[in-house]
Amino acid sequence: MFSAFPPFLWYYLKGGIRLGHTLERLPPKTIEKVFFVFMLSAGLVLVVFFISGLFSSRGVSSSTDYAVANRKAGVRGVSGVILGSLVGGAATVGTVQMAYQWGLSALW
Repeated sequence: MFSAFPPFLWYYLKGGIRLGHTLERLPPKTIEKVFFVFMLSAGLVLVVFFISGLFSSRGVSSSTDYAVANRKAGVRGVSGVILGSLVGGAATVGTVQMAYQWGLSALW
């Protein structure tokens, strides 16, 4: 049966997992499906990044062009880079850690 949900989520929605269950308690077939979907997703992301890098590297002829984006970056591009720096992995993990310690008030 085809489903738009990953197998783990589908299993959860059917009522197969309750709070407190961990992956160790899941049936082996479900764990294999979760692992397969995870690896397939990770592989797809790597392929997309690689292809994106190949296409974007065509316009770069020197290290200066790379460093300043050939002076053709628009407002959206620069804004995206700045937001990506602000909402990086460390900030996200730090917020989650503080929310775990202090509750949702840590988000302020």
